[in-house]
Amino acid sequence: MATTTQKILGESVKVEVGGLDIVVDGDIEVTLEREVVEHKERGKAVVEHIMSKRVKISGSLSGIPNSAFSDVIQSWLGADSINTDTQWSDIEEPPDVEITFKDAEDNTWYTLKQVKITSVKPTAPMDDVAKIEMEFVANEIQIGG
Repeated sequence: MATTTQKILGESVKVEVGGLDIVVDGDIEVTLEREVVEHKERGKAVVEHIMSKRVKISGSLSGIPNSAFSDVIQSWLGADSINTDTQWSDIEEPPDVEITFKDAEDNTWYTLKQVKITSVKPTAPMDDVAKIEMEFVANEIQIGG
């Protein structure tokens, strides 16, 4: 199996969740996996049959503004609050998120669509920025510049 990975870092990542629009730091990783199963030689040429292709888009974000902390947690976790009394049935399916990364070096935009949050690790808000480590996967990526 051949794997190609490209990591894109963003210093001013624009995150849109419904009407919420915030700017944070983050990175995305785009991995293209190709599974080549069959090799055949025909004269001097080698023919490869690609059996499957899969593109995996994942990444993380940190640096949520303190003023947006509660709105972000509520939107991404699908609940107003979560504690030891919370039942699984009380937690709603979080909405799809759209994330736009800007590569400062070459002024290219990467917009991720149909993003699902897979993990959110918030820490207590300090000063004007709360630290939230978030992992996500996306079904679509658009590139512009």
